[in-house]
Amino acid sequence: MFSDDVSDDDKGAIVSALQKEPLPENLCQLAPNQIPQFQNLSVAQSVTRRSLNLYESLHLPQEFLAAAVNMWTEHADHNAAQKTFRALKIVNDCAEHAVRLTTHFNEVLTKSDEHRQLLYQV
Repeated sequence: MFSDDVSDDDKGAIVSALQKEPLPENLCQLAPNQIPQFQNLSVAQSVTRRSLNLYESLHLPQEFLAAAVNMWTEHADHNAAQKTFRALKIVNDCAEHAVRLTTHFNEVLTKSDEHRQLLYQV
């Protein structure tokens, strides 16, 4: 929504999709045969009314969404929301959890730094 890489048409499609009901299936848990179908979804196809929860959680204004996309930058509420989104740090929680789990496992396995280094090499 706030990237210059997203076209105005795509942003308009996203705003329209914000009126849709959430999908009945849980996309957080995909079966292996569903992955190709999921990979082909556009951003607008994965957006629903539930997507506004992020705005609400961050107490961000949403009024600019009612304006024409090409006028968004003239709205102070858009600029405030954009500033907040650009300041967010994106974290790969799964990768960080895996590193933390591996580190903890290796610390339990051995107390010797030399042995630990050998485990990391394996």
